Parts: sequence; C-alpha cells; structure tokens
Amino acid sequence: GHEEVYLDHAGAALYTKSQVRDYCKLLTSSVYGNPHSRNPSSLRSSDAVALARRMVLNHLSASESDYLVIFTANCSAACKLVAESFAWKPGMSTFSYTRSNHNSVIGLRDIAKANGCSF
Repeated sequence: GHEEVYLDHAGAALYTKSQVRDYCKLLTSSVYGNPHSRNPSSLRSSDAVALARRMVLNHLSASESDYLVIFTANCSAACKLVAESFAWKPGMSTFSYTRSNHNSVIGLRDIAKANGCSF
C-alpha cells in the first residue's frame, strides 16, 4: 500500500479511528433532526448542540453569562460574521491584519471599508 503524509492540519485535522467508531455508533443508535424544529429527534439535536457549547465554555474556563459560543460552517463564515456584527466607528476604526493571514481575513477589507474604516 501507499503511505500518505497529511500536512494541512490548519484546514482540517485528521480524525482518529475512535472518533469514526463513536460517531458511527451515535448515528446508528439515534435519529437527529433539525434543531430548529420541535420533535424528539430535533430536541435530541438541540441537546447535543447545547452540550457542545457548554463543553467549549468549560474547556476555556468561560462563563455562559459572559460568553456565547457560535458554531459556523468554517473560518470564512466566522470571520464574516464577526466583521458584519462589529461596531465599526466611521473615521475612528482601523482594520489591521498581518501579512501572513487567512484569505477570509484579507477579504474583510471590503466590509471594513464599507463601514468607513481605515487600514
């Protein structure tokens, strides 16, 4: 067989056999529905998302009263959400970023500019 070396851990880390096994067991033992609905499978999804949020906060020693955990599809969606929600102050806010950065961060210049931000 061919051996493969995977180096793109910034984009997607490799999963372990135990993660695949446990996730397969989870999906074959229960039905998970749309967490925005109200039925048993949807409530199961809502409970799982709430547990994941609590686990993230606990891992960071952060309080639910001070912080909110928001799951996004990817880095691009997270960056865009922050930029669109940020309280820019036209003429006062400055958008700065390092030379080596994720493309999504560089792409936020348009949002910053539209909000009267300097670079």
